[in-house]
Amino acid sequence: MTNFHKVLCAVCQKGVEMAMAGKQVRILLSTPPQVGKSKTLTETLPSWFVGNYPDHSCIITSYNATTAEKFGDRNRQKVKDFGKSVFGIQISDSQDNKTLFQIKGHDGQVLSTGIDGSLTSNPATLIIVDDPFKNGADAESIDRRNNVHELYRDSVLTRARKLGSCVIVVHTRWHEDDLIGRLSKKDGFYVINIPTVWEKGVDKLLHRKVGEVLAPELGHTVEWAMNKKNNVGSRVWNALYQGIPFVEGGNIIIS
Repeated sequence: MTNFHKVLCAVCQKGVEMAMAGKQVRILLSTPPQVGKSKTLTETLPSWFVGNYPDHSCIITSYNATTAEKFGDRNRQKVKDFGKSVFGIQISDSQDNKTLFQIKGHDGQVLSTGIDGSLTSNPATLIIVDDPFKNGADAESIDRRNNVHELYRDSVLTRARKLGSCVIVVHTRWHEDDLIGRLSKKDGFYVINIPTVWEKGVDKLLHRKVGEVLAPELGHTVEWAMNKKNNVGSRVWNALYQGIPFVEGGNIIIS
């Protein structure tokens, strides 16, 4: 596990602990592509969560049901493999599938659905929105951006437990007005951007020096980063890999 993955786990665990203490936690987390953010966070945190808090529920949502259900199924399998030995829990015999699995003898469950799908369920203490846009073309559409924001506001947030919840929005940046971009202009969010290359000042989260890359252990070396920047161009590099999307015309919006 890289230092990045350890920090990612620590941030999310802290958010859950704050929620369990009765706080409303809202985290906006942007990372580059292909660094294992979904595997570390969305495919793992929900199973850890219901293991530790089996009477609390989690919702996983993404740009479509297939992707969300894949995340849900990975958590379901972890509970099957390790739930009894590590946490003393089992999945209910009567509700056990990739869309919804419940914890036997408890009130907790994990629901996985597309952001356009039905989120009708009991209130959730943990909600993860992972990649609400399928790709750059999806994020370029103002109608789709408005739709995703409305779904987040009207469907996702309304399922958050009133006595304390942690909502994590995590995605690679595509556009200055994508979900993280729009929500980061509002109050009440912890905004965390983790760029591929640290460019200025002190990296208080990962303690990188200027010029250091995020995950050299994954082959994302300085040489790889420079080649990638040259290959994809400044606009894509700044948006996807640095988390700082360009506005058309050259201005930059800092997320």
